[in-house]
Amino acid sequence: MATTSTPTTAERPGRLGSRTRAAAALLTAGVTVVATALAAVVVLASSASAAPTRHEGDPRYLFGEWCSTQLPAVTVGGVAGLVYDDAAPPAAGDVVYAYVEVATLAEDCSMPIVLPEVRLGPGEELAVSAAHPIRCVRWDYTSGSAVEQPFTQGCPTSASPPVSGGTASFPDASGNPWGVPYRHGIEIQVPVRMTTAGRHAPVFPSLVIVGGKRQLLEPSTPSLQVQEGGGPPTSDPSSPPTSDPSSPPTSDPTSPPTSDPTSPPTSDPSSPPTSDPTSPPTSQPPVPGAVNGPIVFQSSRSGNPHLFLVEPDGSGLRQLTTTGGNLSPAVSPDGTRIAWVRDGDLWTMDADGSDARRVTSTAAAEASPTWSPDGTRIAYTSNAAPDGGSDLEVLVVRADGTGGVRQVTANTVTDQQPDWSPASSDAPDGLIALSRRSAQGGIVVVDPATSVERNLTRGQVVGGDAFAGHDDHPDWHPSGTALAFTHPFEADGGGLPAIWSIALDGSGLQRLSRSPSVSDSDPAWSPDGTRVAYVRADGTDRDVAAMAADGSGVVEVAPSAAHDIAPAWLPATPTDPPTGEPSPTGEPSPTGEPSPTGEPSPTGEPSPTGGPGEPPAADPASVAVTVPGTVRLAATGGRVPVRAQAGPTGASLSLILQVRRSGAWQPVSRLTVPVAEPGSALHRLSVPRRVRRQLGTAPATARVTAILLAPDDGQDRDRERFRLRR
Repeated sequence: MATTSTPTTAERPGRLGSRTRAAAALLTAGVTVVATALAAVVVLASSASAAPTRHEGDPRYLFGEWCSTQLPAVTVGGVAGLVYDDAAPPAAGDVVYAYVEVATLAEDCSMPIVLPEVRLGPGEELAVSAAHPIRCVRWDYTSGSAVEQPFTQGCPTSASPPVSGGTASFPDASGNPWGVPYRHGIEIQVPVRMTTAGRHAPVFPSLVIVGGKRQLLEPSTPSLQVQEGGGPPTSDPSSPPTSDPSSPPTSDPTSPPTSDPTSPPTSDPSSPPTSDPTSPPTSQPPVPGAVNGPIVFQSSRSGNPHLFLVEPDGSGLRQLTTTGGNLSPAVSPDGTRIAWVRDGDLWTMDADGSDARRVTSTAAAEASPTWSPDGTRIAYTSNAAPDGGSDLEVLVVRADGTGGVRQVTANTVTDQQPDWSPASSDAPDGLIALSRRSAQGGIVVVDPATSVERNLTRGQVVGGDAFAGHDDHPDWHPSGTALAFTHPFEADGGGLPAIWSIALDGSGLQRLSRSPSVSDSDPAWSPDGTRVAYVRADGTDRDVAAMAADGSGVVEVAPSAAHDIAPAWLPATPTDPPTGEPSPTGEPSPTGEPSPTGEPSPTGEPSPTGGPGEPPAADPASVAVTVPGTVRLAATGGRVPVRAQAGPTGASLSLILQVRRSGAWQPVSRLTVPVAEPGSALHRLSVPRRVRRQLGTAPATARVTAILLAPDDGQDRDRERFRLRR
């Protein structure tokens, strides 16, 4: 049997509070901290010597206000972990101490109130006894270093009933929540008996009341491999995967499902997937008509967390937000708007950072916005759902903030990080994938129209380990047939998060990121489906990176010493007319059409119409587009109605809206939709608010170009001009 271990100061590789200071400093134990005087900016680091018995997960943070300035700041942080001896890993029946610390990182006008909880999974039970008491530690960071202060007076001797969906809560000995002063932390160490072998990771959802808001703080806990009756570890955590990295998978995770996507997976969820999930997946073909644009992400490089935009090659870095604390960007389907969280409320803005508009204004803590397929609604999580519960649920609100709030999930567990899929013939309103943090959790797919749901990842088996409900950050492939997500238990036993993908029917489970020594999380597919942006944590440095869908070609997009997370990918906005029409300068177009000067095209072929500058004749059997002669945006909700006659089945239709200004056509919106069956369909192209503001009283000349990308890659197009009015 492995001996029970409890934390000591020497064993701690790096404290939460010592990573978050109000001035740039080099603290003791080699901890590097970067911050500003107005807000605690988190840059994770580690000490010069890490102890083998303490295993911490990724911290989580909440926002409030720095009292002296009334500016938003990261006010509260939490970290959770397990303590055990790597040389003698615990066996079934052993007691392991799991712990959570919550620390106050900025001086809020009111002291944060904290009630820690633990949520135990199968094969885990509380083991509080005289031999294994609950232990309490105060951490003092006022001197610039971490000072451990164990205490017994006021420390609870038994667990209390939960209030936030856990198994038990741990108030002080008087039954009251803990007050945590500025630059202090409270740590609760809980004895947990592991009754069965396999992967275990107790979760610590903690209720935090700060600035009048009730929020749920749930730091991640690393996994622990419990042995059968003791013995050596089943694998070397430092060794790479044993699978042949050159062997291709047997299934394509982005291929259409073979079963009804709204029905449960046909395979036994307890049986291993048919493909080898530890071998690298093959690269994916691009989604027809989609072009990758810049990446928006959250960073603390300028002080408070703000949103930044950068090209995939690292060029063109620019800051989009300048006030408040800004989190979790999400790109609208047409790429023209970004939804995000500012100071606990939902906002939207144009993709260039202009026209910021508040969507919600509540005392609750909204998080993780995601757009509906038609761009008219936003799903998000909140701890103030209409059903009155305090756990995180998925809600839906109109993108303009009007109307009421609709609740999608209703339970007593944490539902977080929703992502809304593209529309399909089987799910016209798309499907919402989310991370459910509970004993029966995993990546859950919900039909927002009916609230019917199913779990994709729970029960999947990799390397003998079952996926056990700790999967995060689902992100739909642009085809809508597969998901990427973060799975924290690697098949090689390293225990680090990695990026995986799975098809909508539960098949094709594949690991995408391949490094056994780097933490990879929070994936975001590129618009063309060939690349994935994600958060790469090499040691304790977090940067946004991008890789091919087969895990190759990893590049850090905009590395810095700051905390860069939450990437989302925008489609490209073409700077030149993508239709092959001549440019206003008279230069020949790439399609070989003549320029306005009458010069022949580079190919020597005349224009199909015989007139310079005219579009090619449309093939009515392939695609034809019609738009009203005049579109009044005030009457259409800011959208241009486009009716397209398209075929054949299996093609994609790309609709491009351009407005003529100063003699040049300027693209303002683009929408790519699949052609489910030949025929006529109505589509709506959004006009960004900045364009609407620029429209004067006189109508502008606009046009919509429809490009049909057939399965054989042949392009057919049609174009329609119209008048656009504010």
